[in-house]
Amino acid sequence: AEENLKRCWADESGIGPVRGFEPGPDSCRSAAYVSEFELGSWLRFPKNAKFMNRGVRFAMQAAREAIERSGLVWEALDPLRIALHTGSGQTGLEYEEYFQALEAAWDGDREMDFRHLGGLPSRLIDRYIVLRYLANGGLGLLSTEFGIQGSNTNMAQTDASSAHALGRAYYDLMENRCDVALTGGYDSLLGSSNFLAYQQDFPLLLYSPEEAYRPVDG
Repeated sequence: AEENLKRCWADESGIGPVRGFEPGPDSCRSAAYVSEFELGSWLRFPKNAKFMNRGVRFAMQAAREAIERSGLVWEALDPLRIALHTGSGQTGLEYEEYFQALEAAWDGDREMDFRHLGGLPSRLIDRYIVLRYLANGGLGLLSTEFGIQGSNTNMAQTDASSAHALGRAYYDLMENRCDVALTGGYDSLLGSSNFLAYQQDFPLLLYSPEEAYRPVDG
């Protein structure tokens, strides 16, 4: 958050060309990627990192910053009185996760039938893929990492998810179901399948990276 704010004040843009896949000649070609960052050095349970997709890693970092900046002595709180409400958007699988296995299954003249995915091809699929893409996977990992045992829920209503999560946290506090609420939304939309789905349903603007950065002019 601190770096984001600093760069905003300096009028620096994080928008650049779409990378990792070819969006097509008539598609949006600009995107803002989050730089790579490491969680393992501070996680209480570093082995859980293998269950985190990119969106959950964003949530973990944001939650840590929120707790640190709150000024609360987290360890002194009653874990049963800490609420956790998250909005995870849509956590659809990326096709790339299966490409290697499908190539092996349909090698040669084999028909493109999923029954050939058994045996060796199935071993080319990451064993943790299902856990990493559970809609409420982030909720479980956040509660484990930060010792949260109070009321909780995960909302998955695409762009409205964060607003719903904030609403649940608000009512928990107002109705005295908790003393503290950790809440927010997370997602990672720049994989090819998510990007193309947005492009199809909500046509994205075709600005170049230089034109796409358009801060509010007071």
